[in-house]
Amino acid sequence: MNNYEIGRIYLGSGESKIAEKFLRKAVEENSNSANYWAAFGECLAVLGKYDNAKDALKKSLAIDSNQVKILLLLSQIYKELGEENKSVEYFMKAEEQNVAINEVYSIIGRFALNMNKLEEAEEYLKRALSLNPQNAKIYNTLALLARKSDIEQAIKLVKKALKLKPDSASFYFNLGNFYKFELKNYDEAIKYYEKSLELNSNSFTTWNNIGITYMGKGEYKKAEECILKSIEIAPVHFRAYYNLACLFSLQNKLDKALQYLEKSFELVPENICRKVPNDPDLHNLWEDYRVAHLLSKYCGKEF
Repeated sequence: MNNYEIGRIYLGSGESKIAEKFLRKAVEENSNSANYWAAFGECLAVLGKYDNAKDALKKSLAIDSNQVKILLLLSQIYKELGEENKSVEYFMKAEEQNVAINEVYSIIGRFALNMNKLEEAEEYLKRALSLNPQNAKIYNTLALLARKSDIEQAIKLVKKALKLKPDSASFYFNLGNFYKFELKNYDEAIKYYEKSLELNSNSFTTWNNIGITYMGKGEYKKAEECILKSIEIAPVHFRAYYNLACLFSLQNKLDKALQYLEKSFELVPENICRKVPNDPDLHNLWEDYRVAHLLSKYCGKEF
């Protein structure tokens, strides 16, 4: 798995700061890939690094000028930078690609959501939905937006999306997340995660999330099996290793906990250094001298 693929994994799981590191390496290694520059630019936009983002996206367009999504993202970035003429210029270029206007609005809405421009995201998504009320993806994106303020509405929206597209693993995954993280209803969460896995058994995030849901229920054996499956699919992602460290710490299996904790340190030390001292799931490790050694090795400090 190369740096681009690793970066895309982190970007897709919402960990943009980690993604930036890998995607930067990817474009340094291969500066002739439109996809690499596009992903790097999108990542920078999500992080609010607009000047750097537009430079990366322009490099992508120089290689492949017919990328509607990149044209629209550049339009959004110039709007954020207060350069209205440039924003309109790129929007017009996107329209020249003969894309349906509802799809244009939908793309802009998703970008706005990723950039945490929530009111703007809602405005464009509702415009898109008014033009195409049978678009399941728009209902799903609106559900992700509603999740931040009205979880019951979010659930209604994603269930509407599922009525229109009942074979979507990602919709079931989102529903599982709503029940797991917002409502703490672990049984319902597991039901929807399992349905998602029936449709796509290669999603490392779904295996990880169902694993930590079982962990929350105290079903440690099932949790271990699921999280190990996540590692099998995406061995470059730190989260499953870290969750296994927490799982084994809760069971007072300290040697195994330390084994997986060090692996997560190796992958993203800056993130793990922040997590370890404050995570109650690692309480059983806090007095172990080996944790102090790991903190000293990877973070330059001790408990």
